[in-house]
Amino acid sequence: TGFLTASASPSVADASLSTVDDLVGAPVEPGRVVYVRGRDEPNDGGGGFFLWDQTREPRTLDAGTKRARKALWVRSSRSDAGNWFRVWDGRTLDVRWFGARGDGTSNDGPAIQDTVFTAGYLDVKTTHLPAGTYRTEQPIVIEWTSGQTLKGQSAEATRIVRAGEERYTTRRGEGDAHI
Repeated sequence: TGFLTASASPSVADASLSTVDDLVGAPVEPGRVVYVRGRDEPNDGGGGFFLWDQTREPRTLDAGTKRARKALWVRSSRSDAGNWFRVWDGRTLDVRWFGARGDGTSNDGPAIQDTVFTAGYLDVKTTHLPAGTYRTEQPIVIEWTSGQTLKGQSAEATRIVRAGEERYTTRRGEGDAHI
């Protein structure tokens, strides 16, 4: 079994919650759809639609991270069977789902790396970085063989900067890209 994918988001949700953490205690019933306004706080870009499915278990990530679980699926405290799954197109992962803020001050490196890792595991080719300045304190590693792309909104609107530097750099390592 895998993550839930859908070609279109549901048009009507049963409820609206403030954050992804609110899903943990939300009432569950088969096929229930909930709209979440943000990942860690409302309107932070990490929200979206989640569907309750009591029959599915998420794919386990080999080096699984809490960010990946919170980004794509959430276990409920109200049921031992089933999970809340993000409804998404299956083609692009958004770094905000994994906790990146793009505010120029937060260390977005771990969230970007978790997104890239999860994209590689799920064979998702595009990691989307919406407009913003994504600051990182460590390199972001992408396997060249994965065919992954980091895609910003535009060259002017999206930037990745290393702490203490004005622009990002790319180095070639042993089959990896270090950004």
